[in-house]
Amino acid sequence: MDMQGVLRLKMDELKSELVNRGLSTNGDKPVLQARLLEHNEKTYGVKDAGSSSSGMRKRKRADAEEDTAKSLLTELECPVCAHLITPPIFQCEAGHLICEGCRKALSFPKRCPTCRGPLGSTRCLAMEKVARDLAVPCPHEGCEAVIQYEDYAKHIATCDFRTVKCPKRSCTWIGGIQEIPEHFELHHKKQTHAKLTCGLKTVFSFNTESEHQKRMTISFLQTDKEWSFIQCSRLDQEGFFSSLVFVGPEKQRKLCRWKMQCENDISSMTWEAVPASVHEFDGDAKQQDQIFGQDAHTCFVLNRKQLQRFNESAGTLQFQLSFQETPSS
Repeated sequence: MDMQGVLRLKMDELKSELVNRGLSTNGDKPVLQARLLEHNEKTYGVKDAGSSSSGMRKRKRADAEEDTAKSLLTELECPVCAHLITPPIFQCEAGHLICEGCRKALSFPKRCPTCRGPLGSTRCLAMEKVARDLAVPCPHEGCEAVIQYEDYAKHIATCDFRTVKCPKRSCTWIGGIQEIPEHFELHHKKQTHAKLTCGLKTVFSFNTESEHQKRMTISFLQTDKEWSFIQCSRLDQEGFFSSLVFVGPEKQRKLCRWKMQCENDISSMTWEAVPASVHEFDGDAKQQDQIFGQDAHTCFVLNRKQLQRFNESAGTLQFQLSFQETPSS
């Protein structure tokens, strides 16, 4: 059916064509004709593709490609964690696939979780090659990104719509990054501080004589921007450690810098860095070590000697905290 064929359709036939395509049937005949022609052009790339052999072939090819992609994604689902397997892709002697993380977690001798057969270090290179050509929609609710399969794991780890754990180790809450401010306001109000203003210093105090001083102290810092911070501090036998975790879009984190300063009449110390990412932190011990480690680039550190120099107010360490948004290059 070409354009003239659409124009020759009777009113009931025209409405039937629109219903089959999920389109509205409201309006007079010229409006309905224009709606059908516009739909055909957008869907098939040609104005006469509604029922033409050319349009039908394009639609069938698109449907077949979609079905193939769905079938491949099903095959690429790890039988243990149910996540998509990203290269390297390992297989057992019978050809069943498993992701690298789950394979490493299996006790020795390693057995395929699907067939219980021997599981070595053989990779499925053919499936890895096929996977590289796939485009996969992000599974996080609210994210409309479609990414290449080889970039899937990286996107999932830094997606602004992913879910995270509350950084307080005693809390079991899991939710979206955008929900963290509301969660702290409702459930951890004592650890929530008033808004910080960009470019201005705010004075904070840390109790250096608390019986819980070896534990990590969490504070949620609201700002005059659309994003917030989680301040993590710890005192142990080596000294005082403090870091700022950015709660907001990853692109904006890279444009932000925070500064911490301790000073008295004799000397001062200043630390400035890009804040840590909330994607890399949920409060567990391993990630605490990553944030507070001596080689961490996001951590302010006072060793015991330096701490004694600034800890002059009855077991209270005072420091100034500020943040600044840097212009994008």
